[in-house]
Amino acid sequence: MKPLNLIDIETPWGYRTFELHQGDITQLDVDVDVLAVSAFKGAYAPVPGTIIEALLKNLQIDLRELAKAREFDLSDVFGCWTAEIVPKNKFGRIVCAEIVGGKLDPKDVVENVFAVLSMLEVKDKKIETLALPILGAGQQKLDPIQVIKDLLYCAQKYMNRSATIKKILFVALHENLAQELDKAMNETLGRVKVVVPRGEWYEHTRKRILTSIDAAAPLVGNNTSIFSDARRVFSSDQIRSFEMGIASRRLVEFVVGNLMGKSVGPDLCGRIDRLGELHIAEWVRSYMHTLRVFGNESAHEKQKATRKPAAISEGDMGVCLLCLDQILQFWIAHKRAEAIN
Repeated sequence: MKPLNLIDIETPWGYRTFELHQGDITQLDVDVDVLAVSAFKGAYAPVPGTIIEALLKNLQIDLRELAKAREFDLSDVFGCWTAEIVPKNKFGRIVCAEIVGGKLDPKDVVENVFAVLSMLEVKDKKIETLALPILGAGQQKLDPIQVIKDLLYCAQKYMNRSATIKKILFVALHENLAQELDKAMNETLGRVKVVVPRGEWYEHTRKRILTSIDAAAPLVGNNTSIFSDARRVFSSDQIRSFEMGIASRRLVEFVVGNLMGKSVGPDLCGRIDRLGELHIAEWVRSYMHTLRVFGNESAHEKQKATRKPAAISEGDMGVCLLCLDQILQFWIAHKRAEAIN
């Protein structure tokens, strides 16, 4: 599984994540609450080359059997049905979109997948992670470029109304479709390309950050995924500016929440300021604000021609690295002192 892109968007419930991967969706490295798949109406056989086949071959999940034990059958109204996978096997639940052969327009069925997800939430089925292939772009022969646009539009709307979703993972099996989805994500975001610093100073600072991440591992409790993701980003020789910015902001969110003893919530700016009540030094808070701004820029800000400068530079990214290095060292020293006292 090859990670290709990462986008955070700001919602009423804080930042939520879009990820793009290329590969077999049944081989994701993480467990997922809901997997959406597409099929012809009433046709769930494991045809070679399909996700339905991969589910049966790799995970022993038979869509034919799940179809007989539907949890919610909305195929006549929405062109979709759901089934719970018991016991959970990589995926906790399937949403099957019958894109071709039903009464509805295929585009409406793709949109209705997200309506069904909202219905599941109303039924107290907690959904934090969703895996999405390019629905209908295989055997159903839909235009993959149009499906990509529809999926991105609907996924953004769903992110903004769902109180529980934290991550949507887009997965494309073939390289050409993965590149199209990558391009569409960046165009939708308006992401600015920024050169990541290179050279001896950069490598030295990057190694210091990795050392700090390793030192933090025994101190993070149940939040190991944040630090393991950061280690993956900063270990890569192909690190991209937006990955660096987003990973840095997430580490700031964790540190702030840990210092305050509760979840950070959507107002990271205000919570950083409130650290003054805990006597956290102003310059440490200024480092946090710097990473918050850079992280926001990397995640979702559009380039503004009238802004001076219009985009962050290589030197700015160097500042980002220095701030992260100082914050990690501060937090590790704070936690160690706390343990002694």
